Amino acid sequence: MTNRKPIHIKSVSEYHRLYNLPAPEHPLISIVKYADLDRVFEENTPVVFGHYTISLKRGVSKMFYGQQII
Repeated sequence: MTNRKPIHIKSVSEYHRLYNLPAPEHPLISIVKYADLDRVFEENTPVVFGHYTISLKRGVSKMFYGQQII
């Protein structure tokens, strides 16, 4: 793991602002295609979400969940 300070994202709206996306149509639900996002912080920077997220990722060999690699 890296020693970088984690980025805390508290809401769906904050996530959209961070990635320069249009405001979400619903305050609690949003669908985003990761391939269309521009990177706004350095690679391997930890991100902490203050809301539930579901991510579907292709071609990822390692994922971090909590303090474990799964």
